[in-house]
Amino acid sequence: MIPVYPDPLNHETDQPACVTLLGEEYRLVQQDGKIGLSPDRRTQAKTIVFVKKGAYYLISNGSELATSLHGGSIVFSTTIENAWERYVVL
Repeated sequence: MIPVYPDPLNHETDQPACVTLLGEEYRLVQQDGKIGLSPDRRTQAKTIVFVKKGAYYLISNGSELATSLHGGSIVFSTTIENAWERYVVL
């Protein structure tokens, strides 16, 4: 398990989702229906973003929101904001 966090250098409402691996920061991107990592801040792939909504965040690919499935999987398949898909960033 790797912590995912909003880009600390981006102060917009929608902040790219990032991870740090071996001291290097990567952005989460959606490519071919899967989530991948990109070291490029100007990537052409769909960037996964944290959308700030008050005290919590939603996770989006820019057009669809992430929703959780039974068993722990997360997919991008809804445009409806549901209370159980709100995340708190620690």
